[in-house]
This record gives sequence, C-alpha cells and structure tokens, in this order.
Amino acid sequence: MSRDYLIICPPASTSPGEPHQMRWRRLRRRCQQVIGGISLPEPFSAQELCARLAQERGRPLHLLPLPTPTVPGTPSGMWLAAERGDYIFYDAQTSPLHQEHIIVHEIGHMVCGHRSAGDDQRLYRHIDLADPHSIRQALPRLRYSDEQEQEAEMIASLLLEAAGRVPPPTLLSGMLGGLESAMGLRNTRPCGSIVPAWIETVGITTLWAVTLARAPQAIRTRQQRPLWFAIVMTALAMSMHLDPVTATLAHLVPSAHWIDLTTHLFSIIDAAAVLWFVLHAAGRHRPTTLVFGAALAVMATMLILDISAPPHARNQIAPSLAIRSVPNAYWWIFFAFHLVADTTCGLVCWSQGRRETPRLLRYGLRLFGTGILLASLLWVLKLGYLHTRSPFFVPLFSPVTGIEALFMAAGAALPVLAQIHTRWQHQKAYRGLDVLWRDLTTATPDVILGPGNRLRAAATPLQLRLYRRVIEIRDAMIALRNYVTPAALDLARRHVTDHSLPEPVAEAHVTACWLTAALHALHSGHPPQPQSVNLAGPGALDLTDEINYLLRVAAAYQSPTNHAYRTSLLGTA
Repeated sequence: MSRDYLIICPPASTSPGEPHQMRWRRLRRRCQQVIGGISLPEPFSAQELCARLAQERGRPLHLLPLPTPTVPGTPSGMWLAAERGDYIFYDAQTSPLHQEHIIVHEIGHMVCGHRSAGDDQRLYRHIDLADPHSIRQALPRLRYSDEQEQEAEMIASLLLEAAGRVPPPTLLSGMLGGLESAMGLRNTRPCGSIVPAWIETVGITTLWAVTLARAPQAIRTRQQRPLWFAIVMTALAMSMHLDPVTATLAHLVPSAHWIDLTTHLFSIIDAAAVLWFVLHAAGRHRPTTLVFGAALAVMATMLILDISAPPHARNQIAPSLAIRSVPNAYWWIFFAFHLVADTTCGLVCWSQGRRETPRLLRYGLRLFGTGILLASLLWVLKLGYLHTRSPFFVPLFSPVTGIEALFMAAGAALPVLAQIHTRWQHQKAYRGLDVLWRDLTTATPDVILGPGNRLRAAATPLQLRLYRRVIEIRDAMIALRNYVTPAALDLARRHVTDHSLPEPVAEAHVTACWLTAALHALHSGHPPQPQSVNLAGPGALDLTDEINYLLRVAAAYQSPTNHAYRTSLLGTA
C-alpha cells in the first residue's frame, strides 16, 4: 500500500528495559510534539478535523458509527486504512464527548503512522465494507497495554485539551490575564505628601508574589513572556520608591539626583510597555511606533530639561519656586505621559468589561479598570499641585492612593477567587468519581492510561486527570455493558421506578444499577453477550455536563437504593 500520505511522526519505538516513569515522560513529550503539527479547526469538531485531515492527506476519510448490536470484543473505535481511503468507526452508543474522544484517538493512530500487529479479520468482520480485502491496516481501540494505543490515547487527551474541551490550567486567561498587573504607577511624591507606607508595601509585595508565581509558566510560554517582563518592570519601578530600597540606593549611589532621574526615565519605559501589552491583550492594534516613539521623545525631553536646569540635589517637586529643581515642564511632560497611558488602559478595561464575558471576569475588569482610572485621577491631582502648589491637594493623595489600591486588588482577586473555586470544584468532582472509577477500572484495568502510582499521577494537571477519569469511566461502561442481561436491566428499571425517584436522578440510578449488575455478572464468571440496548444514558459534548451526569451516577452507585438492588441481585442469583 502506498504510504505517501501525511504522517506527522514516525511509528513509536519501544525500549523494553526503559523504566515506566521514563516511558511515560517520553510518551507525553512525543505526543505534545505531534499536537503541535496538527492544525485545529475553529470552532473545533471531530468531523471538521477529519475533513481537514482528508484534504491535507489527499485521501478520503470516512467517519462511520459501529454497527449494533455490539458484540463482545468489539472495540469502541477503529481505524481501517484501505488502498483508496481511510475509515474511522466509533461507538455511537456512548456520550457525545466520549464519541469525539474515540474519533480523535483513531486520528492519533493515523497521524503517527501506526501499524497493526497483524491482519486479524476478526477485528472488522462485523463491518459492512464494499471490499474488505483492500484493508491494509486495522487498529482497534481496545486496551492501553500497547504503546501505540497509549500514544493514540494520549494524543486524543492532549489534542482535546488544546481544542478547549478540557479546561485550561488557569482561568486567568484572555483580557484579564493580560491586564491584571497593569497598574497605574505612583512614581513621584510631592514634598509633604503623606502616603501610608504599608499600603504601598503590601501592594508591591503582592505584585512580586504574582510575578514570581507566574515566572515558570511565562518563561516556558512565548506568548506570555513579553507581558511577564512588563510586569517585572512595573514591580521594579514601583519598588524603587519604597523607603528601604531608596535608602539602599542612597548608600550605593552617591548622587540622589541621578537616582531620581533614572527612576523617572525607567517608569516611562515601563508605562509604554504596559500600555503596549494591554492593547495587545485586548486584541487591539499595537501602535508600536507611536507608543515607544512617544516614550523615547518624552525621555529625551526630560533628560534635556534636567541637564539644562540649574544644579539641583533632587528631582522632586519643590514646595516653593524659590527652591532650585527641574523646571515645571519636566513634571508636566512626565505626568501627562502617565495620565494618557493609565487613562487608555482603564478605558480599555471598561470597554472589554461591557462585552458578553463571564460575570466574574466582567466585574474583575471593571474593578481593575476603575483602579487604573483612579491612578489617572492621582496624576491629575499631582498636576493640580504642580500648577498651584496649593496644600489643598496634598491630603488627597493618600486616600486616592488607598482607594486605587483597593479597587485594583479587588479586580485582581476576583479571577483568582474564581480560579480557586474552579479548582476546588474539579478536586471535589475528582474525589466524587473515585469510588465508581475504582470499582469499574478494577474490573476493566485495560482502560486505564496513566502513571503507575499516585505520586507520578499528581504531576499531571488536575483538569487533565479529571478528564481522563471521565473517559476511563465511559470506556469501562462500554466494556461492561455486554454483561448486562435483559432481565437484570428490567429489574433495575422496575427497582428505580418503585422508589419513585425524580428525573434526572432516576436515569442516573438506572445506570448505577446496570453497572452493579454487570460487575456482579463479571465477577460471577458469566460470559458476555451481544447488547442491542443503548445504555449510555444522557450524555453531552460539554465536559462539565458530562462530569455532572457521572457524579449523579457515582452518587447513585453508593446510595441505599443501589445497595438494595445489589441485595436483590444476590437474592436472585
């Protein structure tokens, strides 16, 4: 058979003496490389991905459901490579999310160029093909003990994660992910202003904590790296005005004047960088030349004004014009640039917050944008003080700064709280499925894909472990359904009806009961038999809906109703 169609990576090689942990890490790295070579459709669907691959490969790709009734030993999915095209068969009697996973699993076989161990006609004897003798490859989705199956299953999990079916590791994405640290800078204090030191210290410490926490992911991810550097610059610029830092610099640099000037010039670069990245995070056109050109012009002007001014010890706003310092034009330009940058950032946050965004994200953007606009108000107050030297303005700096910090902290805290809440929900769901998953996979161990112990499993992101638990439960349900007799299924339905359970709890109890019957039959040594009834229950393409349904099944599985059904099975055995 011709092999001139698209293969993204060569067939997997095995190393018999390689430790399990090394094989697992190598498998993930290899599959991640494969995912990078696949162009995903937007919006994603398995059907559209198949159509795109068929076009790229120059070979027809037929997507077909497996025939019913299901026969014991029938795989949940299968890729058949014929001389003139490819066939992907999938089990249609399972949830839509699980069907999609099965299809993508078979796509993993295709793009890796996997080869079947032999020409086993039994694998596709139940499939009606025009020319079954034209089949050259047949790879069924049966168990994960084979490395090719592990590779295809890992590709399916990672690809669907990249497609958005599996939640990303963090909810701090999109607009708020780009703006959460774009704070207004408080770089210059007029003489005589009283700003509570602890407010600034707590805020800057928090900013550094966020910066360090994001460092590993930002350094690895090219798209996040520039914004992370902008946050680092913001933290540095703000830190240079803390009293301990100022005192340290005074010991290292003999001239306080040059410390002030360097700090002001650095803050201009930082403001320009933050504005540039805020516009990028919002999906706006990035006016690189305008933003950084204006920043360079402002810096050059400030430097010229400083050099041409009479000798002065500090670059601070003097309470009296009789005290020698830089000219007022220095401060007008400095404050005006920050005012424009902060106002633009705040308005962009508010404009994004008016869109159809999740509620917490919308509120977070508005709170954060309000904080940035309060920074703009602070610059206006400083401009007013610069113009009048009136003591009226000085007492306003402290409350405005405090309120500004509160709004920014609230805006940044909302998505963090949402992330914590979501992780808690994922952890709760993961634990809630544990008993059901353990009982089902103990009876069908071939459906498990993962490291061999809990320590290595803990290194896998929680949301991916939860997704794998859902898929493995669904795989086990397919493997067990052939052990359910019509009599046991009828008994389960009558048992649930007798207990007058409300919908949709009743459907979950029926599923829990037939799973109990299947496990009982398997452990009793009863042989499997063809199954014509669709036992999948309510299913969804959305992972959250699928998790919620399986949680209802898991709760029903441990309920007194199911215990009573198990007792009735033992009584009829």
